[in-house]
Amino acid sequence: MKHTNILSALVLSFPLAACVTDEASEDQPEPELSSTTQAITGTSVVTHQCDQPYGLPCFIDLGSTANNRACFIGGISGRLDGGGVLIWNDLGGNYQMMLAAPSGTKIEAKTVCITGGTNRTTMTWTAGQPYDVVPATPNRHCFLQSISAVDDVAFNDTTDYIHTWKNGSNYYLGGQISGGATPSATAVCIDTPYSTDVWGGVAVLGGTAGGNLVNNSSGGWACGFAKFGGKFTSSSYSDKLELGYNSSTAFWNWWLVNGKQAEAYCVK
Repeated sequence: MKHTNILSALVLSFPLAACVTDEASEDQPEPELSSTTQAITGTSVVTHQCDQPYGLPCFIDLGSTANNRACFIGGISGRLDGGGVLIWNDLGGNYQMMLAAPSGTKIEAKTVCITGGTNRTTMTWTAGQPYDVVPATPNRHCFLQSISAVDDVAFNDTTDYIHTWKNGSNYYLGGQISGGATPSATAVCIDTPYSTDVWGGVAVLGGTAGGNLVNNSSGGWACGFAKFGGKFTSSSYSDKLELGYNSSTAFWNWWLVNGKQAEAYCVK
């Protein structure tokens, strides 16, 4: 099944003169891998911030799409209602990302990009429409890649979420959005030999949840979100939902703040 990229119209609706702030976080060290036991041959984890006047978006080049490289969301903080984190294949051989937040506010997104999976494919869904679907293969895993609530009022309620999940012989992309808002989302799916169980979590309002996910001391693990939700109305980088990698302990971890909800898992 061929899935069209509905993000192009959104991207083209913004001025191209916007600047971008791109600052690196802790990058996962390059693991030494055996192709017979694991597929992930390279992982980068990078944090990007956008704090533009007049609500202008920020555009970031995330690098090559070659070798089935897949990029997806590793975290969002700040204003997602009325904004968005959009990642797409520009068909010229690179991934591009757009960050957008309402005028006078800011948004931050973390990206996880991995190389070495196979059979990369995508799904696209808009709230109010039927769930999108791709066939499930024995080693297929899907991660949330884009969430756009530009000019919308989505993610202003703790019950709002986007979700990709496996049911029987298919993977689905859908969600629950309150108030009649119609945000859109994409998920990217790849095949890798191994995966962990899915972790689910919800942070209480005003509180923090999370901790370690998987020990990466043997190398090759990378983590992403299968579910992403909650209220994103604060223009604060500390009001967040994110994954991280601690190079000192070799653990992937995640943190959910102030009513955020999520599911995450890791592949290798």
